[in-house]
Amino acid sequence: MKNKHKIVIIFALVILSSLLIGGFLKNPKQTGNSVAIPTINITTQNLAVELPKSSMLKALPKDMPILLKFYNLNSGGKQWENSYLIKDGKMKEIDKASQDKTTENVEITIALNSKYLDGLTNKNLCSVIKKANQNGDLSFETSLSKISLAWKFKGVMKYRECL
Repeated sequence: MKNKHKIVIIFALVILSSLLIGGFLKNPKQTGNSVAIPTINITTQNLAVELPKSSMLKALPKDMPILLKFYNLNSGGKQWENSYLIKDGKMKEIDKASQDKTTENVEITIALNSKYLDGLTNKNLCSVIKKANQNGDLSFETSLSKISLAWKFKGVMKYRECL
């Protein structure tokens, strides 16, 4: 009889877990109506506040600092503009004077042409990254192996179509 109760409890836990994981249980605070999220233009003034709100950045590993650098090609070569450190779900602008010291533990550096900031919003990050990559205006530098990158960024794999 005890085994029968254990099996019933385990079966109930499996079903409950699958319902929770599958997202079939509604949040009691949800009314069933979807709320439209307003479009926010992302600029250098609000980038460090708005970009970390994106689901893509939320999926980044928390314990791995990433450097995001913007550049322009106005003089024919790369002129570095603003740089940001992404770490622990936050984003902070780095001043040029302390950049070397602040970024010494960075394992990935992402460089993006700043012309893509003009059309960037909180709703089109993926398409902007994809366009920049297709145009050769996005680059990555890392000292990590492909295996280490795949392991550390397994939570971001659902966004691979953005590249």
